Amino acid sequence: MAIYLLGKTGTDVDSPSFKAYVYAYKAKKRCPEVEPTIMEDSKYACLYACDIIKGRWPEAEPIIMKDPTWAYMYACEVIKGRWPEAEPIMMKDLDAAFSYACDVIKGRWPEAESAIMKDPMWAYMYAYEIIRDRWPEAESYIIKNPEYAYKYAHSIIKGRWPEAEPYIAKSPTWASYYLLNMIQGPWLEKESVANEGNNVASLYRMFLRKFRGIDVGSN
Repeated sequence: MAIYLLGKTGTDVDSPSFKAYVYAYKAKKRCPEVEPTIMEDSKYACLYACDIIKGRWPEAEPIIMKDPTWAYMYACEVIKGRWPEAEPIMMKDLDAAFSYACDVIKGRWPEAESAIMKDPMWAYMYAYEIIRDRWPEAESYIIKNPEYAYKYAHSIIKGRWPEAEPYIAKSPTWASYYLLNMIQGPWLEKESVANEGNNVASLYRMFLRKFRGIDVGSN
């Protein structure tokens, strides 16, 4: 899990916990004399449990669970299952909460959903990777972000999302992608938005040529 750490540079290599972990890693066995130092840092406590102990380290768990990322890693790589005592901590970090649901629970995590759904990116990812279907309760949050509203329509609804179109239209980039990939015909009220100067203007011209039969040239 952590061989790459032996070549690390930067301030982390000067930490006592890192040096103690490397000492044990090179020894390839438990080193009780440095365990209190390793235990001071959630990251190296988790790595020590995974790489050296190769199992749970109960004495260090109160430290590990304080960091949502390393609590998730400990549950995934060491416990290899749910860690109820650490779940309230992981739930506060959307990246850790999503990863825990995806890789440890391997399904929906109802207790975390009220937090996840409020972030358009993580709500979309949760719907796409875990629910694998529409997530009606989260749509009022996803809809307000043009990028994830488009992605939700494209990858989950797999069709037009009329309620989201006014929001998608606010972004020339995502309006253009929506026109190209989701609209099989004119979307007249959005053309002025999607044709504004931006790096996907050529995509919009492709849309006009493909679906409208209009030769708009190239600017």
